[in-house]
Amino acid sequence: MPRTRTAISPINDVLAGGALDARKVVRALEQFGEFRGVPAKPKQAASQWIPRSWTTGIYVLDTGDGYAYVGQSTEVHSRINAHRKTWPSLRAVGFLKLRANELDAVERDVARALDASGQPLWNRTLIDVLRVATSLDDCFSRDLHEQWLRDVSWNDWSGHRVADEALRYRYQAAFDAFSETIHARTIECAMGRFVAQTIPAPVRTEATYWSITCANPKKDGVFVRLNVGHQATLDVYPSQREEDRTYCLWIPQVLAEKTLGAQFRDGRGQLGTVRLAEVGKTCRFFYSRLKAAGPDQVGLVVIGDSVFNAILENAEFIREMRRLHLGLMQRGKNLNKRSHCLALADRVLKAEAPNETRVVPTMTVMSISRQPNKPTPQRSEPEKIARSRSSLPARAITEIEQRVRACLPSGIAGLIAAKRLRASIELAERCAAGRWGLSVRDGFLRLNVGMIEVMTVEPEGVRLLVLSPTIPIALRSDPDVGIRESSPDPNRGIYSSVYQSAVIAVPDWHRHFSAIVLEVLSVAHSELIRRAASTRMNPMTRKAHVQAAVDFIETVASHPLDW
Repeated sequence: MPRTRTAISPINDVLAGGALDARKVVRALEQFGEFRGVPAKPKQAASQWIPRSWTTGIYVLDTGDGYAYVGQSTEVHSRINAHRKTWPSLRAVGFLKLRANELDAVERDVARALDASGQPLWNRTLIDVLRVATSLDDCFSRDLHEQWLRDVSWNDWSGHRVADEALRYRYQAAFDAFSETIHARTIECAMGRFVAQTIPAPVRTEATYWSITCANPKKDGVFVRLNVGHQATLDVYPSQREEDRTYCLWIPQVLAEKTLGAQFRDGRGQLGTVRLAEVGKTCRFFYSRLKAAGPDQVGLVVIGDSVFNAILENAEFIREMRRLHLGLMQRGKNLNKRSHCLALADRVLKAEAPNETRVVPTMTVMSISRQPNKPTPQRSEPEKIARSRSSLPARAITEIEQRVRACLPSGIAGLIAAKRLRASIELAERCAAGRWGLSVRDGFLRLNVGMIEVMTVEPEGVRLLVLSPTIPIALRSDPDVGIRESSPDPNRGIYSSVYQSAVIAVPDWHRHFSAIVLEVLSVAHSELIRRAASTRMNPMTRKAHVQAAVDFIETVASHPLDW
């Protein structure tokens, strides 16, 4: 059967009457040369209606739904056939012949010109780096954009991290549960590498433009999620085996085609696969519902730590991911700031930050502040030593640390108790700055807030003050958990100054010690601290406070591997 002659027309004639604004498109494209167009024929392969001479160049598609798609190819016929499986309503093609070495630059300029004209595009990744001033410039100056995009081995680690103790406390329990799993360190290192390579100035942009979430795996199966700008870009799903751990990257389809050589074959379902020569493994793609970085996004499923690390070795992929993240940040601040897990961010940033850069902050609110506008009382030398770690000699600090160790339960229970104590101290500082103290006694540690004791840690277990109505029913029937309430009226409270206060003691050998101390009692204990903060301060709390003990508890809770 003889081949029919292809009708080539000016692109404005081909687009006329379609979903696109032909005049707007032509006006945006006229600066690049003469785009020629042909109408798509629904039941014919691209080779039958696209001229044979159209092989290498830039093409613009009218997908039939009001969106345009910009692409490049050295084999335009096979590429258009692949696009028609994605967009069955494809109705027109505009084409500009170019040399292969010009494709990248012109493709991006064409996409930006169409975007500037107001034409919606499917492939937003080509226009992600905006040329106008945005709020991101305050954190990461425009002068550094090109250097960061060009040199994938460089990043800016300067600046100060966000300090939000309320936010840190909110997700501390979730992080503690995550950190006790066997795969926590591996995931932290993988996420740290990804953040270091693809997030601009990660210290200064933390929380404001990107966040990391430590989720509940029992609820939605996701362990860790990285959010950039208005959307998630990386999910990590847990697995007991390293080779089964799953990473899901959210990337534009054009990025997968360009940097990974992905071949997309069917319409709705599994898009396609790509085999990585570095590790000999296959990754698969699926359609994404996320739209912030463009409606053409796909999910890339990577199974196994070795496969994920192999992808991070691809310099071109990292460069394009940098471009994607930079564009997301320029288009808007992080919508998930309230779910940012600072404790996990500590580990992630520390995993890849240069040695000379200190990005993990110490606890900045752990000392008792003096009351303003009052003369500073003269203290004896023992009181000054108890109040200030900096004035203590190394021998005295070591002695205090030994006493604190002796007060903590042995094994993992001691670590759990230290984490609970640290969280209680942080909340006490927020609620009652200057009216709390941690004392070290023979055989126990005691945290006092206002007039009352709120937590005592002993080698045999932990004693917490909680609100009586919030004690779970299951604990009331547990013979191994000791509960003491005011008798005969529990509402009066063990401490008359705090309504409904009660004491609950959990032995360190209890089979659910971790869950009870860190999770079950966290709400009840935290609310008790808030009520205790309204009471006046016991003078002995200030005198007995030992700041060196607070510092050591922070060290134990932050570095469990050293315990």
